[in-house]
Amino acid sequence: MTHYPNPLFEQLYVTAESSYGIAPDADADEAIAHTRAAFTLTHERAARDERHAGRGTADQVTRRRSLEYEIEGYLMPGETGPGAAHALLAAHALSSSASGTTTVAAAPTATSCTVAQQVAQVGDAVGFTQGDDYHVRVVTDAAGGSIAWTPALPAAPVVGDSVRGATAYRPAARPASSMTIRRFLDGLAFAYPGCVGRLVEISLSAGNEARWRFEGFGADEHAAAIDALGADITDAQTTIAVADAGRFDPGAVLAIQGECVRVNDVALGGNELRVTRGYAGTTPSPHPAGTRIDPARPDSATVTGVPVAGIAGRVLVGGAPFEITEAKLRIEEGVRMRECFGTPGPSGFTHPARRQTTLTLAGYFTPETAGLRGRIRAFAPIEVLVQAGNAPGATFAFHAPRFAPRIPEIASEAGREVPMELSGPCLEDAGDDEIRLIFA
Repeated sequence: MTHYPNPLFEQLYVTAESSYGIAPDADADEAIAHTRAAFTLTHERAARDERHAGRGTADQVTRRRSLEYEIEGYLMPGETGPGAAHALLAAHALSSSASGTTTVAAAPTATSCTVAQQVAQVGDAVGFTQGDDYHVRVVTDAAGGSIAWTPALPAAPVVGDSVRGATAYRPAARPASSMTIRRFLDGLAFAYPGCVGRLVEISLSAGNEARWRFEGFGADEHAAAIDALGADITDAQTTIAVADAGRFDPGAVLAIQGECVRVNDVALGGNELRVTRGYAGTTPSPHPAGTRIDPARPDSATVTGVPVAGIAGRVLVGGAPFEITEAKLRIEEGVRMRECFGTPGPSGFTHPARRQTTLTLAGYFTPETAGLRGRIRAFAPIEVLVQAGNAPGATFAFHAPRFAPRIPEIASEAGREVPMELSGPCLEDAGDDEIRLIFA
């Protein structure tokens, strides 16, 4: 009976690479949550344009391989950051820093205080609980046992209040991280080494969960599918017969009953695999013909988490509240895959073009926000903090110190409020700091 993969069982694992394009094995704790994944492998082929006796195409030549991917999912912060999604963010040219938790010791104001221990540096993020609200802020000074932050809190904290640690991501000056994405469907497995990100998009919408989307490039694809042994094998045999060797690529890890084997080479003509037996600490064993072969999948529980709801949070534009219906942040990296002679696919990557960070806030035009339009006309960059969530360990925020929106159009339609959309680039302040993604 034909086996039709059930898409509900799809799981992604993201693993940081120590060498570009060399796929490491996946661990159970590297599974990430997602709602959609798409991978497109392209292997260029061209007709051999040679003269011969006929007028048809006689043969083809092969050119380069390339991969593009897209991953979408709910944005789910954890107690200490994005969890297994850290490798995904790092490969999208974002570096991280983490602050620790301490308490307010003395001299609190709405923008600074002395702390019991110095657990944060400039550029880190911290969180404060005031009443029923949780506020995320970015550290602007950390010297002499004190910290200062931006924007200002609604009120000064109190001595003894907790200053909660957070994990902040900012664009990397010299990105050097790549990753292998492993994709397990029901009965199918794929490994995509050499993946590097070109886009991170974060969407917040009133009443809906926060979402993020990643796009990027990769080097290759390795696949494996359900099959069966074509003949009996002993516990020492390293060349094994299978029903269809075309279902496997070198590098695939397979499970034969309780034993794992790694495919080193594939002989399509003879339907044979040359393998490493007893892989991943398993014990080599004899197996009879017809034994089922499955792609080996790391043992992991269902990836769980609580998406950040769009009904909780706040937006500060220029230090003042700004009501929004939607926010969209796009970080586009000028990444280029390196193509060198002697390699069938990318041999590395570089970033020759500038990064572009664009923010769009859809809100309302009111007397309170009219002053923003004057600042925009004067080319005065505006500080923006967008926070989704309102509880420690379940909050996400992004901070743009110098948002430079275009002059918004003001169009009034009968029967609705006057909308105002702020859209434009986020500028650097001190270099490679035009945006910070904060998990607090």
